[in-house]
Amino acid sequence: MSKKKCSPETNIMKALMLENDLRSQEIEAKQIFDVIMMFQKQYAKFTSKIQQQIDTAFNDLKIISGGASDVTGLANISSKKIKEAIEGLSSQAETPNRDTDDISKILQSVHDDINGISEKVGRQAMEISSLLSFLDIIHITGEKAVGRLPYVESSVRKYNEINKQTLRNLTALANFLSQEKNIKTVGDKALLMGHDIAYPPWAHIEKGVSAGIGIEHAHQMGKSLERKQIFIADQWSKVYPKLIGGEVDVLISVGWPNRIFNKEPVIASKPYDQFRARLFTIDGVPTTPKDLRGKKVGVQKGSFSESLSVYFGLERVVFENDICGMVQLLWGNLGAVLVEEKVGTYLSEAFFMGKIKSASDVLESLDVVYLFREDSAELMEHFNSFIE
Repeated sequence: MSKKKCSPETNIMKALMLENDLRSQEIEAKQIFDVIMMFQKQYAKFTSKIQQQIDTAFNDLKIISGGASDVTGLANISSKKIKEAIEGLSSQAETPNRDTDDISKILQSVHDDINGISEKVGRQAMEISSLLSFLDIIHITGEKAVGRLPYVESSVRKYNEINKQTLRNLTALANFLSQEKNIKTVGDKALLMGHDIAYPPWAHIEKGVSAGIGIEHAHQMGKSLERKQIFIADQWSKVYPKLIGGEVDVLISVGWPNRIFNKEPVIASKPYDQFRARLFTIDGVPTTPKDLRGKKVGVQKGSFSESLSVYFGLERVVFENDICGMVQLLWGNLGAVLVEEKVGTYLSEAFFMGKIKSASDVLESLDVVYLFREDSAELMEHFNSFIE
């Protein structure tokens, strides 16, 4: 029985699936590696901090020990003087003519000693308080470091799984390409739809196939247009030029309006959803922009969250992706992260065991649209008729 030969379109789809998986895994592996490295740096920082605190606590202990000896010595001397004073008073009772000045001098000396002891004890109490404070800090610091171990373990496991899957896909792609030497291109009727490869849950790659909220909407769109769809996934910095250069017909799940498109030869469809920016904190402790005065807020570079942080006057720390910001939030280096609500929830559950949660009202909304070249007005109108 002869083996059924696949059509050129089926072959190109297989190749695209494997390539998409590899690109997605490369980006995800880099993100997770960055997370692991950030955890490592934080552990090194905390280890150094704990050592400094232990050294300070040890010095406090030595001071307390020395202070205790001083107090004991003063107390012994004063006890002897008090005893002498009592004996002196007894003698005075038996001998009325004894010089009372001697007794007064003894009592004044005892009084001075008691003041000295009080001062020493006061300093001793301060040193003990300082020691207890440092011991408490050491405990909290150590607890914080240990508390992050599950997240590190989770990240390492995920990184290992992705590396294994990447190896399998590389092998599969190599075998596929060695068998299919002349893969033909897809016909002109196919609609080439580009999207960001790493913006879950709006658009990403899952088991080699484009997936997410925007992709599901695009599938329905393709059915209404009765055109075959080919999804082309890449990083935004690469997929956007493909739209301008004519390598793709439309981009999925784009935030609009955005000043970066002001002078670009692009047009947008009607909105079919919304991006909503919220503040995220550990365990979702409620917060507002006003609550974050004097605190740092993590934002993703080039995102509408970054622009929003400027509008609210927040002290922002810019990261390449939201995951890095969430790592710093876990270590207490940020007061919050400002991120699109669905993205924040997805990343928290995928990378941080759901520890980071939405903590504010929606601070800003942005329309989600399809983006076209300005010479594709007719295609855009087809999309608009479906969105209506």
